[in-house]
Amino acid sequence: MGTSLSVRGVRLFTLSAFFCTFIIGFVDNLKGPTMPALLKEMNFSYSQGGTILLAAYLGFFAATLLTGVLADVAGRRAVLLAAACSIFLGVVGFVTLKTFWGITISFFIIGLGTGGFDLGGNSIIVDLQPKEKGRYLSLISVVHGISAMISPLLAGFFIAGSLGWRPGYLVVLALAVVMIVFASLTKYPAGAGTFQEGMNLKTLGKQITMPQMRWLYILMMAYVGLEMSMASWLPAYLQEVHGMSVRMSSQSVSLFFGGLMIGRLIGSFVIHRVGYLRVLLIASTGGLACLALGLSGSTGMTFFLPFSGLFFSITFPVTTAFATDMHRDNIGSMIGLLFSFAGLGGAIGPWLIGLLIDVAGMQTGFSLVIPYTLVVLVSVLVIQKQSKTQAIVEETT
Repeated sequence: MGTSLSVRGVRLFTLSAFFCTFIIGFVDNLKGPTMPALLKEMNFSYSQGGTILLAAYLGFFAATLLTGVLADVAGRRAVLLAAACSIFLGVVGFVTLKTFWGITISFFIIGLGTGGFDLGGNSIIVDLQPKEKGRYLSLISVVHGISAMISPLLAGFFIAGSLGWRPGYLVVLALAVVMIVFASLTKYPAGAGTFQEGMNLKTLGKQITMPQMRWLYILMMAYVGLEMSMASWLPAYLQEVHGMSVRMSSQSVSLFFGGLMIGRLIGSFVIHRVGYLRVLLIASTGGLACLALGLSGSTGMTFFLPFSGLFFSITFPVTTAFATDMHRDNIGSMIGLLFSFAGLGGAIGPWLIGLLIDVAGMQTGFSLVIPYTLVVLVSVLVIQKQSKTQAIVEETT
């Protein structure tokens, strides 16, 4: 019976990891479609909008610093419960407060929740599905793509129907309540995973300072900055520069995340055959080409902007899988640090674009997604070179 209960627990918490990712995708991708309406209603500038987005990802950054250790010390269930409560409280504040700082602080609290869910969900997959973590991390990202498609369409429907930007966030409240109930009543399967609770500081210090890990931090920071910039500013760019309607621009965000979803679904079946680094190289090169074409100036070419999601799709899960393949100890803390850099990129990327939009205009500001992608590409090339060098050294020793 104990084994049966353990298997049941593994299944339940694996599903909970997918649900965490669904909530993250839903929350994160309400921001872009609702931001123009929010700025207009509150009479905020683009810089203030960028600061609000910055607060969310600073919250994400803070959460990953804290919850990586919490996952190793107190367990994954504690992370899920804390994250769900943060999202609930943050959304309540966000939809009720009407001051710049009230909304900004609420977004920070929401960021704490999404950061906790991101780390908690991914570490659960690594812990409970160690043999097929690459596939599961890609599939979990498919769920992110599904919710990321749904929420912009829902937001566009509410705004176009004169219901405003708040109703979409009320859906988030219901999702958070479901997770609060689950995390409060369900026990994490003891001994079900490969990686046990506890933390070895000496080993952790060596892990996080490896040369490849340093470039993985840069890669993750640049990629998440890129993805969150697309989610946050693509609707405003299409509306202001190309004259698209709210509904059309929201659909473009949905197409971007639809591409992420499809790409991750396909990637889940090929990444182990092609190899992590080769997949990352293909993804960053193809994504860069799409962004360059989409920003070329012609309205007809803007299709390539959301289409880039098909290429970028597997960057996040493959980077996570590659990093965890390098280690077997301190997985929660190691993923936490990696995701902290992801949160830092998510904070800085959209914020810098908001500042540049106010200074140099929407076209120039949004074009920062190109340098972000170049950083991803360079990081992959450096890691690939380091891996080849390391393999040669290991063969000769």
